[in-house]
Amino acid sequence: MTVTPNPTRRDFLKTSAAVSGGLVIAFVAPGAKRFALAAPAPGADPFVPNAFLRIGSDDTITVLSAHSEMGQGIWTSLPMLIAEELDADWSKIKVEHAPAAPVYAHTAFGIQVTGGSSTTWSEFQRYREAGALARSLLVEAAAQRFGVPASDCRTENGVVMAGRKRASYGKLADAAAQLPAPASVKLKDVKDWKIIGKPTKRLDTPEKITGRARFGMDVQFDGLLTAVVARSPVFGGKVKSFDATKAEAEPGVREVVQVPSGVAVLADHFWAASRGRAALEIEWDPGTGATLDSDALRQEFSRQATTPGLPAANAGDVDAAMPTAATKIEAEYAVPYLAHAPMEPLNCTVRIGPDKCEIWTGTQFQGQDQQLAAKITGLSPEQIEIHTTFLGGGFGRRANATSDFVVEAVHVAKNSRRDGVRGGVGHQWDRRSLRRGRGRFALLVGDPESPDRPPFSQNTDHGSVVALGGTHPQRLRHGDTDRRAGTDGRPGSGRLPPPPAPRPSAPSRRAESGRREGRLGIALTPGPGARGGGARIVRQLRSRGGRGFGRGREDPGAPGGVRHRLVNPETIAAQMESGVAFGLSAALHSKLTVKEGRVQESNYHDYVVLRMNEMPRVETHIVPSVERLGGVGEVAVPPIAPAVANAVGEVAVPPIAPAVANAVAALTSRRLRELPLRLQG
Repeated sequence: MTVTPNPTRRDFLKTSAAVSGGLVIAFVAPGAKRFALAAPAPGADPFVPNAFLRIGSDDTITVLSAHSEMGQGIWTSLPMLIAEELDADWSKIKVEHAPAAPVYAHTAFGIQVTGGSSTTWSEFQRYREAGALARSLLVEAAAQRFGVPASDCRTENGVVMAGRKRASYGKLADAAAQLPAPASVKLKDVKDWKIIGKPTKRLDTPEKITGRARFGMDVQFDGLLTAVVARSPVFGGKVKSFDATKAEAEPGVREVVQVPSGVAVLADHFWAASRGRAALEIEWDPGTGATLDSDALRQEFSRQATTPGLPAANAGDVDAAMPTAATKIEAEYAVPYLAHAPMEPLNCTVRIGPDKCEIWTGTQFQGQDQQLAAKITGLSPEQIEIHTTFLGGGFGRRANATSDFVVEAVHVAKNSRRDGVRGGVGHQWDRRSLRRGRGRFALLVGDPESPDRPPFSQNTDHGSVVALGGTHPQRLRHGDTDRRAGTDGRPGSGRLPPPPAPRPSAPSRRAESGRREGRLGIALTPGPGARGGGARIVRQLRSRGGRGFGRGREDPGAPGGVRHRLVNPETIAAQMESGVAFGLSAALHSKLTVKEGRVQESNYHDYVVLRMNEMPRVETHIVPSVERLGGVGEVAVPPIAPAVANAVGEVAVPPIAPAVANAVAALTSRRLRELPLRLQG
């Protein structure tokens, strides 16, 4: 793909809709002036920078998704926004991943990325405007064909009607494409919505159950080799020397090359590449990471919890409040390193030509991938063509500041997997010391998220800062050691930045007499204006035998005051169920341990996640809200962009461990404060 910086309308239409003819809709990203439509000179073709919608002459409606589908359901929610305003025939809707290009940059973040539970709220306005703009052009084209005023026309299910005259969108597409776009469009009133807010089956489900969905490892073409990389078993280690003689003797091995991350073996297929890697003789320089040890970290963080540390947030006078407290509680909460452990192994396919580099991968960070690939190859970003495939899970692993798995593949391709757990970017270690008296508490955090990962600052774990709520005096401080030592600066988000720890704010429930069973309750409140929704859920759960409760609060990150939060209830329910599974894995099983700088776990046999037979039945109750549109996936944490408010989530994950810990306390009178939760004796 050659990206033209300033394509004419004619060029854009030829490249985007030439297959079957039709209508391509362009619209502006609100607040992004560099994407604004330029005023055309007299007689010149207008500048068309932004296209997310294509209507074919065969009545198909193709929505181009600027964001990656990784199981969260945006391949359905984004088309719902367009279809609502377009009055489209839902059975005609198709979806494609958009290419990597500046015109598809996130409306708030300024770069093409999927994360922070931001897709729906960031696209809520402009995707609806795209549908409304298309409808306006189609109505005008029909009015001219029918010989009636546009006000006499109405639309329904992919058809424009005026009296007994009818024309499908496909029949009107070519004519509509010749019309000038209106300066503004009117969006539907909420009371007229027919699609938004209604349970809608996912568009990607048929693709996946029939095997038509294309994931990264499905990519094949003539001459394609498979490469695996031998990486340092120690975080931050480097290759000192290597001997590839035995590896090159393995049948099917074509080449062995050194890359910044290690030594790559290229072969005809995976088995040959894997055998070749096993035959490599490598001498490693482990560096300072060789001293990293889980037990030592535990002791060090416990020590740090008693020191002043680095200031992060203060509210009120904690030092004055603590001595007057009638009741004092001291407790320590701990979370181990956690792996993202997506079902699909990280993979990337690269083909480099003299003036183009093509990349096929499931990525959350197209904009960053494109920039880094350009730097490695010496090409311009416009010459880096990224084909986004479906993602078999992301959880933040496929959106990191270094784009490590893409960069590695580009290096391998330029110079001529078992590593997802051991060589990955894991969720951070966390230890929290709690002192509390009359509702006043101070938190000391041992290992907040890596400061190398934007937008997080050097000294502040924003998720923890935002988690401080209430009006009582409180203080948050970080440990004082270099949190990156021995980990190559690579801890990152694991479906959420704040660790899914047993939160100090989780309410303590004592054991009750009578039945020794009950339900876990998760109250997710969208903010202070949610009209008591969380409290209502808690009351409902208590009435149904709830024993363990956890509470998560989201201050939604939507700009602009959108007042209706719900797009697809089925997507919300699915996100809650997957979040419960993710949280239970951390609460009951998952843990990465490090000895002499080496991660001990390697795959699902020893890094345990929740199994199918352990998954509980999850009931999702959605409480009506007039809060601004937020997200049910990952989080957006300040300061990402001026327009983005604080948001704390992944809303279904953080309350799980507290709920389980509280249920255990209610049933056994024993308080567990370290993950994974274990009853000893």
